[in-house]
Amino acid sequence: MTEDPDEVNDETLPTVATVHVETQTDEQMTQPSGFLSYTLIKDSDERTSYYTGLEKYALFNIILAFLYSSLPQPRTYLCKADELLLVLMKLRLNLQLQDLAYRAQVSVGTVSNIFHRWVDAMNIRLRFLMAWPAKEIVLHNMPPLIQELPYGPKFLRD
Repeated sequence: MTEDPDEVNDETLPTVATVHVETQTDEQMTQPSGFLSYTLIKDSDERTSYYTGLEKYALFNIILAFLYSSLPQPRTYLCKADELLLVLMKLRLNLQLQDLAYRAQVSVGTVSNIFHRWVDAMNIRLRFLMAWPAKEIVLHNMPPLIQELPYGPKFLRD
């Protein structure tokens, strides 16, 4: 995976960009698009940034290719690129599941299942990007009010 999104070049795009197209079934490719489709961001880095928080559409494709192998392959109405867009829109814009369901023309349960599948895949594949500070650093920077709790501070790490 490219470290710097500015290093994405036209040579990497054809192989990465075809992942979502080649993996769709004929049935998925002929389904009408709802209001939510990766084509919404495909031609505009500005829209890509607004809806996903990613600077470039090329980076969207790289993340799609990187996460694709970690995803279970249940039969869904949406192609994988649309699913990733849905998840990134939820994370970036904090849209309600019902809103995303309307936009994608699927049920709220389908949106929920898609979201959880992708977040699980992100957890597996992107875990190396999470840097947890040492306990001593956390304790040193903790507000005094929390430090003075009778049983001491407790942390949950998911």
